[in-house]
Amino acid sequence: MKTSVFLTLGLTMLCSCATYNYAQKVKTISFDDNLSKGQAVGPIRGEDCTWTVMNQQLGGAPTIDKAFINAKNQAGSLASAGFSAVEKADANKQIRYINNATTSNEGFNAYLFGKSCLVVTGVGYR
Repeated sequence: MKTSVFLTLGLTMLCSCATYNYAQKVKTISFDDNLSKGQAVGPIRGEDCTWTVMNQQLGGAPTIDKAFINAKNQAGSLASAGFSAVEKADANKQIRYINNATTSNEGFNAYLFGKSCLVVTGVGYR
């Protein structure tokens, strides 16, 4: 009896830590208060990635907020991996809003080396 109580308690605690980093076909995500119609940039992509070396994760798990910031700043994959400063993004290249935003998980696992990414895609407007 005690074993099943501890097992249930352990599984409940394990599941309570889960976070949900997904969006599917969200109509509009705006990054400012300007309500005027913007100029279409076309398909955009932003990602937040975590690397794994010898089964040890380097850094925290990918988050949806960093993926959206990288999409807004049109930062490349090096910026999303932490090799470039996203804060220094060109203001003329920044996206004002995204239509039809969708997130997906991407990456690979080559046993000794791996990459896990949370990717945001949509149609960007300036």
